[in-house]
Amino acid sequence: MEQGNFSECESRLAAIEETNPTTDFFVLGNIQLIRGLLALKEADKDLAVHHFSRSLTIFETADDLYHTALVHYLIGKTLGETQPEKMKHLIKRKFLTLGRKGAKTQRFLR
Repeated sequence: MEQGNFSECESRLAAIEETNPTTDFFVLGNIQLIRGLLALKEADKDLAVHHFSRSLTIFETADDLYHTALVHYLIGKTLGETQPEKMKHLIKRKFLTLGRKGAKTQRFLR
């Protein structure tokens, strides 16, 4: 992805999914997260938010606090320019999620 070969990256992600479609939530969530990052590299914010949202659903289901907060941040950051109110809401949800889980949110304010 960092080398700009987006189609190769997508092919490898698809191969991982096809090899073991019942793989764990960590792998599935990160595949969607990477696809969102690929979409951002291609300047397709709508597609990026779509993949980030899919990733968010997977990480929330797995009760993965770190990745849930990270994806909330990425969605908020992606929407920030065009939908600042929605972005603020999502960033706030990130910290509420962390607080609900008992995490110390000061660590994430850096």
